[in-house]
Amino acid sequence: MNSQSIPRSIEQPWRDHIVLCGLGHVGFRILETLSALGEDVVVITASTKPDWLRRAEHLGRLTIIADARSEDILIEAGVSSARIILAVTNDDLTNIEIALDAKRINPKIEVVMRLLDEQLAESVERDLGVRKVLNPSALAAPAIVAAALGDRVHRTFRVEGCRVQIESLIIEKGSSFADLSLSDFATAVKAIPIALKRPGSDLEFHPPASSVIEAGDEVLVTDEPGMLNLGQPFENRTRSDRPSSHRRRWRRPMDIRPVALVKNIWLNSPVTLRNVFVGLNLLALLSIITFHLALRMNWVDSIYFVATIMSTVGFGDLALQHASPWLKLYGVFLMLSGAALIAILFSMITDFLVTSRVEHLLGHRKTVLSEHIIIAGLGRIGFRVANELADLGEAILGIEKNADSEYVRALEGRIPVLVVEAGLGNLAEQLNAEKARAVVAVSGDDLVNLRIAQRAKKLNPKLRTVVRLFDSTLARKIGKSLGVDRAINPAAIAAETFVATVLIPNALYGFHIGNDLIIMRWLPADDCAACVDQKVMELQRTGGPVVILRKTADGKIMAAKPEDVIQKGEAVVVLEKYQTSKAAGVTLTDEDDFDEM
Repeated sequence: MNSQSIPRSIEQPWRDHIVLCGLGHVGFRILETLSALGEDVVVITASTKPDWLRRAEHLGRLTIIADARSEDILIEAGVSSARIILAVTNDDLTNIEIALDAKRINPKIEVVMRLLDEQLAESVERDLGVRKVLNPSALAAPAIVAAALGDRVHRTFRVEGCRVQIESLIIEKGSSFADLSLSDFATAVKAIPIALKRPGSDLEFHPPASSVIEAGDEVLVTDEPGMLNLGQPFENRTRSDRPSSHRRRWRRPMDIRPVALVKNIWLNSPVTLRNVFVGLNLLALLSIITFHLALRMNWVDSIYFVATIMSTVGFGDLALQHASPWLKLYGVFLMLSGAALIAILFSMITDFLVTSRVEHLLGHRKTVLSEHIIIAGLGRIGFRVANELADLGEAILGIEKNADSEYVRALEGRIPVLVVEAGLGNLAEQLNAEKARAVVAVSGDDLVNLRIAQRAKKLNPKLRTVVRLFDSTLARKIGKSLGVDRAINPAAIAAETFVATVLIPNALYGFHIGNDLIIMRWLPADDCAACVDQKVMELQRTGGPVVILRKTADGKIMAAKPEDVIQKGEAVVVLEKYQTSKAAGVTLTDEDDFDEM
């Protein structure tokens, strides 16, 4: 097999370097981040964008243009002496094959793999001895969720079913929290401070607990979602429930509201049918009075008698056999009217059901949601964003052009979905855009996402718009123009966790605070002698780790509170800034992106 090697250094053999297979969206971002941290990286890629290839020549130790599934190519890349290999091509089977070949060449090498098929992930980790299998879409979704919730939510994470959120709190002038130390502030708000930003300076991760907060400062804290009320001024925030508007959930088909259902059936029916239906019910009421007076029945018997006549199941116990001729003729008329009433009732119900189904298929159904979040594009990322927001209790309305999508079927009954072309067009009424809270455009086309954001702003200038853009350069240039409040590159988000997993074996997530790479990882309390029998905030006072989650000895996991005491046998989730002694001299850049994630 022909291959082309572009060396950065002639020093060989290398040891303890990283082999990166695949230079697409995620791969290029991984290379940038690892190089900025001073790591030696050898790149293998079958094809990539020319601009990326030129950058790779400067960022990596060696770039090999070839198929990484060749053992000869892996040997050329130094897999036999490498400490870790990243298989992040855009094909799952290729990544599995690379992992198998690398393990055969070097049984001790660690493997981090990209895999979109989540059903295979657990088996691959277990059976192939892979350090971590990651799904870029699943890693990017929490960042998009955070962006949809507002500017003050930086990130949301889920660890073994427990959610934690990083939120920004601004100290207003005259605030009662001004002049408090970070330690006292944490006790007051019952949240863990992790970073501090002074006006005119960068965010500082893990500032001293003795730092005094001043008006204008921004404090990043971690806590369970919804525990700090974003909708109220900071001084009035409580740790109780979220605003009622944020607790509205989409009701599943079996969770039917009878009054609303009857109202919808009535309003959906033609006016003529409604008039005839009302007339026949008035006739029934008149008949009850007639039989009460003419046959001297009590009111209950009169109601019963009219019901049996109009439903044509009567005359078994009560009859008109001995009534006057005019009353018998009236009974005949009532029977015919009853048959008509039943036919009209069934017609109205059938008309409602058929119309609802057609409107659902054509995307013309009007939503009754308010303060909801509209998600345009229910692909791999949109599906996860919708599920995450629904789990948080947000009201969600999905838009998808493919009615047969597996993700649309998976969301059926969980959120309402309009099946329309990707775009908002003239859907203002159906989307109830005037009462919506945000629009999240995560279709597979950057141009479509921009178009959706622009139209959303025209429908409702107060809407928050979040778009997925793989072209980071475009995202940076757009800023907040064209109706975009927040543009997110999923590849860049996912790459941070891939890098964290490469650097720290038990890493859960990686993300940036300012220019620092922050790694979230497990830490057994028994491995941290200073942690046992210490309060969470006391650890920060003494320069210990930033603890954000606790897992008790019986397996219960929960968000950490400042006054929690860490017990022997527990495990904690901590945030740490990655420190390296290697001189990188490389700065992350925003480059165009090339192929699909």
